[in-house]
Amino acid sequence: MGPLVEAGDEALQAAAREGAAGVTCSDSDLQLAAEPGARPLPLRVDLDPERVRAEGPGRMVALRPWLPDLVGLPVGDLPASTLHDCLAAAEDEDHEVVLLVHDAREAAVAADLAETTEQVVGFSVARLCEDALDLLATRDHLGLATAAPEFASAYRHGAGGLEGFPASLSPRASAWLLSLCRDEVDAALLLERRLLRFLEGHLRPAARRLQARDSDASPRAQATLYAAVGGWLEEVPARGDAEALIAPGGVDPVELRAHLVRQIPEMARFTP
Repeated sequence: MGPLVEAGDEALQAAAREGAAGVTCSDSDLQLAAEPGARPLPLRVDLDPERVRAEGPGRMVALRPWLPDLVGLPVGDLPASTLHDCLAAAEDEDHEVVLLVHDAREAAVAADLAETTEQVVGFSVARLCEDALDLLATRDHLGLATAAPEFASAYRHGAGGLEGFPASLSPRASAWLLSLCRDEVDAALLLERRLLRFLEGHLRPAARRLQARDSDASPRAQATLYAAVGGWLEEVPARGDAEALIAPGGVDPVELRAHLVRQIPEMARFTP
């Protein structure tokens, strides 16, 4: 699933109980992370390209104290020499790598990189790009996840894992949605359209209100909002940028959840 809250937080315990397979975290948020032994879920640390430009492969070495289960390497934001150096450092550090991809051009680069080292175990495609998914799906020995909300469309082009929305809305629902893709992809595509209408009509406007009130609101805060709307995050963590999500002038997750269930009654069994 997509970026949530700081590793080791009670919210991650809730995500584990809900059946999430793991969480992602930007390396700029690592100072918030718990000690590796305390993590309730596998952790993927996605490298910040600006930090990699500044530190080069040393950024891979800097992750050593956190023992990440996976490291996300952004393919499109870095020169080829830096990417190869980072993969060499990942091999030295024994970090397994997921290549982060945005479009078809980056997919071709990622496919070539994956052939150079056994440290690459999969790809994550940030948005629905059929050409990128089709190309990367041919590497059937590697995992392929999507952070695009068009989960069923991405599944039809080879994606087998979900990150971001709708996974952060409900881990249990996302597992059901993937099984629906396998069993009744046409029904999954219709449900995808309704979920996208809810996303565009309610969730994203609420996230924009948060951003307007707090220009430093992060993807982590947005994902926390989504989890609160899904109802499996009982309390918004009382620290950092998450503490003001439902403060006066913010947004009301319960009201948004009511909209969700009215528009998509199938989601009622996954919410309180």
